[in-house]
Amino acid sequence: MKRFVYIAIALMMATTLNLNAQHATVVYNYERNNFNENQPLPAETNFVVNGGVNADVNQVEVAIYRAKDRKKKKALYTGVWKRPIGNNQDMYSLPMNYQLKANDSYDIALTYYRNLSQAEREYLKVRLFQTLDAYIMSSVEVNRSSIDLQKPYRIVMNDLNTIVEDGLQDFRTRNNYVFEGFSDVVKGKVKQIEDINLSKGKFMFSGKKKKDAKGAYAKQILADLMQLVHNETEQYLNSELMTVKDTKMVDDYPTSKNRSSLSINVGYGGVHFDGGFNDLDYGHGPFVGVSLPFGRKAFSPFWANTSLSVGVFLNNFENANGQTVTGPIVKRPTYVGLGYKAFKFVRINAGASFTEKVDNSSGLDLKDVNVRPFVGISAEINLAVSFGDK
Repeated sequence: MKRFVYIAIALMMATTLNLNAQHATVVYNYERNNFNENQPLPAETNFVVNGGVNADVNQVEVAIYRAKDRKKKKALYTGVWKRPIGNNQDMYSLPMNYQLKANDSYDIALTYYRNLSQAEREYLKVRLFQTLDAYIMSSVEVNRSSIDLQKPYRIVMNDLNTIVEDGLQDFRTRNNYVFEGFSDVVKGKVKQIEDINLSKGKFMFSGKKKKDAKGAYAKQILADLMQLVHNETEQYLNSELMTVKDTKMVDDYPTSKNRSSLSINVGYGGVHFDGGFNDLDYGHGPFVGVSLPFGRKAFSPFWANTSLSVGVFLNNFENANGQTVTGPIVKRPTYVGLGYKAFKFVRINAGASFTEKVDNSSGLDLKDVNVRPFVGISAEINLAVSFGDK
C-alpha cells in the first residue's frame, strides 16, 4: 500500500503545473465608457488597461474606488501612464498591479492630463499668489508697536499649505514632484512675526516720521513673508505642469465570478492510540481526503494555504493488542483537522481521527468509538468548483 501512495504522489508531481501569473488585458472604450465591450473586469489577477489617447494627452490616471464611494477621497489603487518622450502614438498601456475581488463591483475613474500653456501657468501663479497674500493680510493685525497673528501659528501654517494643495489638486508634474508644504524657513518667519518690535522701524526708515516708519517696517516684514511664500510656491510651478483635460467615470462596474478551490489529498498518516515513547501504540497507513482553504490566494496567501481537511484511511489499523481498529459510519478510520500547504503540492495535516474497535471481553460485541490525535503528509491536486463565488 505504501507503494501505491508513492506512485500517486509521483503522478501528481508529474501533472502539477507551475503557472506564472500573467497580466490580463482590458481594453477601455472611451466613446462607450466600458471595458472589453462591457465584459466584467478580471478578478484576483493583475491586469493591463489599454486605450486610446489624443496626441496632446501626456498622462493618464486610472483610479479604483469602492463601489458607490461618493466622496472619492481615497482610491484603493491608482495606476499612472506617462507618455514617453518622443512617443506620438495614440494608444496607452497601463499595468494595474491590484487584484480585484471576484463577484464584486468597483467605481473606476479615468483622468486625462495635458501640458499647461505658458499663459495658463502665469494665470495659475497669479491666482495662487493673490490668494496667499490675501490670507496673510487677513491673518495679522498691525498695532502701534507689534504685529499680532489672528490665529495660532500652527493653524496659519496649515491654512497656507492647504491653499496651495487645494489650488494644485487638478495639476500634476511629469517628474512626480509633489508640494509637501512650506519649509522651516517660512515656518520660522511666521513664528517670529509676533516677536518683532516695530519701533525698530525708526532706525531703518530714518527719513520718515515715527508712525510712518513703523508702518513701513510692518509692510516690509509682511512683504518679505509674502515673497518667501511666493518663491517656494514658484519652485513647484516651474515644473512641467499638466492639467486635467477630461475625466471619465465608470460606476459600479462588475468583476468576473471566480470559482472556489477544493483540493484532493492523497497521503500517509499516523494515529496515536495509547502509550508514551517507550510503549507507543499507534496505527498508520495511506489516506485520501479533501481540503477547503480559508482564504483566497490573491488577498491572503497564508489563509489560502491553510485549510480544513477531512478524509478517510484506506485500510483499517491493528493496535498493540491485536485488535482491528476501524472507524464509524464508513468502517474505516476517518480524520478531520487543519492542513497547511508547505510546498507547491505538499500539505501537512494535523487534527483528530475517529476510530472504532469492537470490545468483546464481556462476551458482548460492544463498539468503542474514540477520538485520537492524527498527523499526516499528503500531495494534493487543486480543483475549481462552482459552489461559491468568492
